[in-house]
Amino acid sequence: MAESGISGWEVECLRCSVFPLSDMTEQVSLVWKSLTDDPPEEIRQHPQQRSASAEGVWDNGRLRLDIRAKQVDWRILPVIKDSPSALPSIGYYTECREAFVQKMLEWLKGRCPATTRMAYGAILLLRCSTLPEAYARLNELLPSVDLASENISDFSYRVNRTRQLLTGIERLRVNRISNWAALEMLNTSVQINQNVRTPPSAKVESVTPLCRLELDVNTDQEYSRELDKVHLESVFSELVQAGSEIANKGDIP
Repeated sequence: MAESGISGWEVECLRCSVFPLSDMTEQVSLVWKSLTDDPPEEIRQHPQQRSASAEGVWDNGRLRLDIRAKQVDWRILPVIKDSPSALPSIGYYTECREAFVQKMLEWLKGRCPATTRMAYGAILLLRCSTLPEAYARLNELLPSVDLASENISDFSYRVNRTRQLLTGIERLRVNRISNWAALEMLNTSVQINQNVRTPPSAKVESVTPLCRLELDVNTDQEYSRELDKVHLESVFSELVQAGSEIANKGDIP
């Protein structure tokens, strides 16, 4: 059986997003250096699309920076593994979240550009023994949905539960968007045939049933003023707490 509560979730991606007042596309190198002293392994710039990215090492995963005009996204991602049975996971949520949030709070404290919005995102995976077990777990986490029927398939459920931000900023609401799914991840390998006229074929090595949760917890876009830098750390911490509450307790008001 999958572990109960928050402990069983594994991380495919964690994200911190800010929406600066000015275009940061041409400053991708400076933005990267503002977070880490380790140089990026790769930098890509696309002036026509007003976008840029950088990528490097993060503990046992990858650190990626994406800048699109007035949006800056920090992500940690798994290393692509050769094993066909490997789940795209950095590790368990509680440990990964602690390290990621600590680094982001350091950046927000004194190096983050002036911003109007913030967001915390995550893609989490929960291993299950069977697909029916995955549906049973979602049935526990989604009280407004009945997944007890035996003929359910291809399930996905997306909802936004807004809340008032508790951190000392008046009239600032938070969007708590969660996207739930039960699925089977097919782990395949490619077989190269000796006969050059025969195209390569894919072989299913294993099937991993799982629950998938995608979180996007963000400050509302209708709030157009600059966020006071004094509150950036506490705002992000509250976004993380809201996302973790969803992962732990499910879809709650």
